[in-house]
This record gives sequence, structure tokens and C-alpha cells, in this order.
Amino acid sequence: MASEPTTETGPDTRQVRALSWNVPWKGGHGQLAVTPELLSRQSVVTVDDNVVARFRRPTLRAPWVECEMPGSEPPLKLVQIAFPRSRYRTLIFVNGVSLTDLRSEADWRALAPKPMDDFEIGFGSSRYFGRWGAVLVGLAFGGPLMLASVLTLRPLFLAMGLVAFAIAAGWTALNIRLISWLVPRRSWPSVLRNLLVVSSYIGIPIPVALAAYALWGQ
Repeated sequence: MASEPTTETGPDTRQVRALSWNVPWKGGHGQLAVTPELLSRQSVVTVDDNVVARFRRPTLRAPWVECEMPGSEPPLKLVQIAFPRSRYRTLIFVNGVSLTDLRSEADWRALAPKPMDDFEIGFGSSRYFGRWGAVLVGLAFGGPLMLASVLTLRPLFLAMGLVAFAIAAGWTALNIRLISWLVPRRSWPSVLRNLLVVSSYIGIPIPVALAAYALWGQ
């Protein structure tokens, strides 16, 4: 009977070393191992220390990568899924059923993340900072003035610090909302969405950014 992978302990673990499974192989059983190559984006698949396949590891742009095992009986398929924050899941399917949890390949396809475009990879994670991200930006701008008020006992510095905090935090919160609004609009080019976010954050009016894209973004 096929065993659990010997080095993977959860669905989203960080892949740092070889994974191996005891799998049915050519009328018997073999030890299938997946080893990432350090100097490339490929991984090597071996059965009983014999190389049987190589595949390119998944990315956020292409999160689902599959590799058929040539000559295997019953049919074996290796699938690797990329999750956000540099996490991976490696699965072995026998006749379309996962050795790890007995889910079908269709079930895992439904659970896999959707491909990301350049805008999501570059800016999408910032929307998860939420209100605390806005607070931290506000403190970066207003905190020194508030501290100066405490050290010098001058209320003017405190007022200036509070104003700086409110402007920076509020502006950051608005831009986080803008990013969240732009993420699902994949029909818009990534260059345009990147330009809208950058121009909004530094205070360039959006019509100016659209005009710049029309002139130089194509």
C-alpha cells in the first residue's frame, strides 16, 4: 500500500528538502523522491534513485504543474501546487486519486489558487496589511513629531504629529482600498493598474496617469 510522504507534514508546508513516497511501480513498489535543484527552477523525480522525470516548479503565475511518470503501471502523476508566501504542496496521484488524502485530482484542482498576474504579485499582498498597515505608515510620519512633543513639552509638535499621522494613515488606507478594487480587474493591463496605484500614492491625479498610459503605456 502506498505510504504518506516522508518529509511533508501539512498542506502548505515550505518545501526545503526532498520528498519521498512508497508508490506502486512496474508490478511492485518503489521509493519515489522529488528533489529541487538548487541552481534552477526544476525538480528531479527519481524512483529507487533512478531519474525518471524533471519538471519546472510552479510559480504564482502558473501555480499548478503536473508531471506524468513514464512507464508507470498503474498510471502515476505528480502534481506540485504553489501557494502564496512561498509555500508548496506536492501530490502523487494514482489513477486520479491522491495518495496522501484520497481526494480526486478534480477536487485538488478546485482547491488550487488561481494564477496571478504581475499586478497581483507586485501589489496584491499589500491589501492584507489592512488598517494596521495604515497605522504603521501613519506612525512613521507622525511618530517623530509626537515624540518630539513629549521630549520638548511643546503642544505644537503634538498637533503637527497628529495631523501628519491622520494624513499618512488615511491616504494609505485609501490606496489599500484602491489596490483591493483593482486586483480582480484582470482585463485591465497590469501596467495600467501599477501606474494607477503609484500615481495615486504620490498624489498624481488619476486622469493624468490615464493620459500617460495612453501616450506611453502601449
